[in-house]
Amino acid sequence: MKKLLVSLVLFIAIASVNEAFAQLTEGNDDNGKPGVKSAPKKVVEKFDKNTTVLIFKGIEYRVVDGIWYAKINDKLTLRKAPVGAKINVLPKNGEFLTLTGKEYYKCKGVFYEKLKKGGYIVANP
Repeated sequence: MKKLLVSLVLFIAIASVNEAFAQLTEGNDDNGKPGVKSAPKKVVEKFDKNTTVLIFKGIEYRVVDGIWYAKINDKLTLRKAPVGAKINVLPKNGEFLTLTGKEYYKCKGVFYEKLKKGGYIVANP
């Protein structure tokens, strides 16, 4: 009976680890480099009128309520905000904070740094 219990616990542990890795696939990562890439992102069909549209490094991005989407293969896909992208209007419901002497605006896990000439840049403090 003890061997059966140990075998069952081991089986559940292996299945859990296997499921966690099932969301990763081999191929190119999100930056186009060989390695591991994340599972397919959520694709969105419609946006409201409060969408910010910008192009960064040749990719069209849309920001809706602080959530970033990239237009890839004519589909808008949920993406991480690219560090260095410039945005003119901050998303709502964020907070201003100071880290290592610099002021940032943080909204939904994305940090924005104010530019001297106006606008904001996605930062990685």
